[in-house]
Amino acid sequence: GSYLDEVELNESNFGSRGVLSSIKRDSNKTVVVSLVDNQAILSDLTRRLYTLRDTSMYLIGSSRLTQMETVELDYLNRLKFITTDVLYTNYSDTLTQNFTLAYRDRFKAEPSQTAMQGYDVGLYFLEKLWKQGIFFTASLETNNPEVKTISGFKMTKQNQGGFENEYLFVTRMREYKMTQMDNTNWIF
Repeated sequence: GSYLDEVELNESNFGSRGVLSSIKRDSNKTVVVSLVDNQAILSDLTRRLYTLRDTSMYLIGSSRLTQMETVELDYLNRLKFITTDVLYTNYSDTLTQNFTLAYRDRFKAEPSQTAMQGYDVGLYFLEKLWKQGIFFTASLETNNPEVKTISGFKMTKQNQGGFENEYLFVTRMREYKMTQMDNTNWIF
């Protein structure tokens, strides 16, 4: 059947194996959303979910999870871990490849995340300034987000003035690597 179950894990029931094993599963996907940022709890949670051996399970949580030493990447891979982040480097993208090659040639080093982000910001805003002139801010708010080497841009005008970039990359762990999911069709 089609249903949505909500199971809340908190400090009083987290240690209980019964709570995790009571999650209803059938032919539907099981999605676990983690809102905690505590390394010990996240490490224990991923381990316990992994031991359920449920191939239809997905874990959604903070991108910090992939950098925690106590969280096994094998667990995240098996749990088809999904996260959002403001930066994502797609090395198969032509723009990213061209920038990386040019940077290596000029500086004899690998580009840092800051170098790529600076390139993206310059490329995005200077291109708008070149095409639109000094009133380029009028064309910043659009329904068509733009992705550069490491950054995405979806600018929204703020009531108090200025703009905010609301673009997020949605990524999923596949074969022990974070890969970008299609932002328009999030099929698990």
